[in-house]
Amino acid sequence: MPSDGAKTKITIINTAIGLFKDKGYQNVSIKDICDSLNIQRGTFYYHFNSKDAIIDSFYDDIEIPQQYQSKIITTDNCWLKLWLLFKPTIDWTVEMGSDILSTIIMINLQNGRSTFFPSAEDSTKENTLQIIKKGQREGQFLNSRAPLDIYHTIRNQILGICLIWCTKDGAFNESQEIHDSLISILQVESSCVEEEKEWVQNDKS
Repeated sequence: MPSDGAKTKITIINTAIGLFKDKGYQNVSIKDICDSLNIQRGTFYYHFNSKDAIIDSFYDDIEIPQQYQSKIITTDNCWLKLWLLFKPTIDWTVEMGSDILSTIIMINLQNGRSTFFPSAEDSTKENTLQIIKKGQREGQFLNSRAPLDIYHTIRNQILGICLIWCTKDGAFNESQEIHDSLISILQVESSCVEEEKEWVQNDKS
């Protein structure tokens, strides 16, 4: 069970997210967050040293759903494994909206980061490389380039699509665009794509 301090931190994050979505990140001050929660600034600064620091805490809330975890473990479809590994983060960016996502990208660039989620980068990279290697061996991914090169292409493609999505104020389906572009990059064998579509339909029903 979370401690009182942890609960307060979570409450601050959730309140800030709501305010950022309603008013836009730049239009929300620390005072606005404190007033919404009826807390003192000292309480806020006990948990966060700045408004930007709240953004870094967002990453902790991203989890792979249980049904995704189970499918990743049990399926032999490397494309489905890879997509379910990335999908929770992509869904999260859509949920946050283009204003918050553009702020995340800006803060990361200011701090010299080349990824959305630096704390999870190593594990995501390793898992992705293993899936790419297996997919190539089994003829599911027809792109024969080095797995590390493919990984960097995927990561840069996702970031690029997210940037365009932000500049267009969320005017297109970001998740579908990323989904389709990854299929093209990996050159996924068609039966793997069809199996993924079937699983998605069954998961919705």
